[in-house]
Amino acid sequence: MIRYRLIKNYLRDCSLFCLSRLPYFRPKCTASCGFASLVSVEEFSRRRLALATELGRYVSRISNTSSKHLLIFPASEVQYMAYHVPYPFHQDSNFLYFTGFLEANAVFTLTVLVEPSHNKLEPQIQYQEHLFVEVRSPHAELWDGPTLGIDNSIRCTGIRSVHDLQDFSQFLDANHSETVIWYSHLVQRPTENQTPNKFVLSEVLKLQRRTQKSAREIKNPDPIVDNLRLIKSPTEINLLRRAASVTSDCIMATMRFSRPGMLELGLLGVLEYEARLRGSSLGYPPVIAGGSRAHIIHYLKNDQILNNGDLVLVDCGCRYGGYTADITRTWPVNGHFNPAQRVLHGILEETQNTCAKAASPDRSLQDLHQIMMTELERHLVSEHIIPSKDSKVLVQKICPHSVGHFLGLDVHDTPTVSSTRLLSPGVVFPLEPGLYMRPELKALGVSAEFLGYGLRLEDDFVMSAAGVPVRLTDDLPRETRKLEEIIQHSVKEDLKTHSVVMI
Repeated sequence: MIRYRLIKNYLRDCSLFCLSRLPYFRPKCTASCGFASLVSVEEFSRRRLALATELGRYVSRISNTSSKHLLIFPASEVQYMAYHVPYPFHQDSNFLYFTGFLEANAVFTLTVLVEPSHNKLEPQIQYQEHLFVEVRSPHAELWDGPTLGIDNSIRCTGIRSVHDLQDFSQFLDANHSETVIWYSHLVQRPTENQTPNKFVLSEVLKLQRRTQKSAREIKNPDPIVDNLRLIKSPTEINLLRRAASVTSDCIMATMRFSRPGMLELGLLGVLEYEARLRGSSLGYPPVIAGGSRAHIIHYLKNDQILNNGDLVLVDCGCRYGGYTADITRTWPVNGHFNPAQRVLHGILEETQNTCAKAASPDRSLQDLHQIMMTELERHLVSEHIIPSKDSKVLVQKICPHSVGHFLGLDVHDTPTVSSTRLLSPGVVFPLEPGLYMRPELKALGVSAEFLGYGLRLEDDFVMSAAGVPVRLTDDLPRETRKLEEIIQHSVKEDLKTHSVVMI
């Protein structure tokens, strides 16, 4: 078996990049690593005000009486793979959106009093913000380091009422017997596989028992929050643009490193290394699928050999300042598309271009999905890859996923927002046509020449204020010829410098 590994020249080049570019990418910290400072304190304050306002508008539309509401947003808890062995920590996105706080063991609450008003779009509201944080003992700090603490949390978040987490139970008891609770983990959620903060869940359940109101009204804040998170601010768009730029650099480096005979894990190692080099991290487990494994849309094993003649599909996104890109490229590991692969990739290029040109504030992702399916069908029939009979049904089997989704703090952002929602300015979304030519499709008339391949082409876009989709991934080549040139040029350089070792 032939395998390739990084040695002197690659590491030298990466080290030079690190010395020259890393300060440009490194996030700034204010008081400690417990706060995400790439978004201003003022913007976090505006987000919390917008939440109180939107809640007031929602309530005033359905009720003409005064009401008190408590919204509860827990931080994520540290999850453990074994005794004293934690998984990498990932903050709850809603909690992060309103606080910028990166530590576990914390809770943000918003108490809102809504008064009836003649103008239901501008209700009378009063609101109070509270943040509960962990205050560690000297012994705990010895093992796990200090937390941000109460005073620094006030300064960094702009929330003036910050308390020890141990006071959260007492806070729930005080004056909340007639309050409507907004807490998503006690209601149906689209993200039902997300692990709840067990401490907060337990305290809310205790509150119900103490007040003898098991039928207490508990509502889901996610639809209101998702509508706020859907439209990105200029700061958020810049962070997503940076995330896309870092991801593009990482994918380019991975393309250059691709060779027949190496493991998919080798490409994973390059992605992770290049992301860390740029002060970033991978925003989700990447797909690195060689050959027919690309038929598995969420293939995550990434442990097989890339053979000569294989395509490799890489779907990854770097997280920068909390925001995640989502990009996919498919390329030949030997640097040469064969004729069938070239035709299939060309179909994806043209289909994505058509969808991008069609995107506008008057259309939704659902509209673009229909355009994608129509274009894929037209190209596949015209290239004699699929028969014209029952072609609509067949193309749904070849591309079973949607054209895209919303993008932001999460790779599949704002899941309660419908795909029929118009693409307003500030919405960020990928366009990702794919072709998965599984061998069993031969029985349905798919040309045998094109079977066995899996390809996807995915780029990120933001709808601009002018109503024009702007590609955030322009730095990353997407055309068949340019993808080949990247790998072929890398092979030539290896032959010159002998920087690739076969073992």
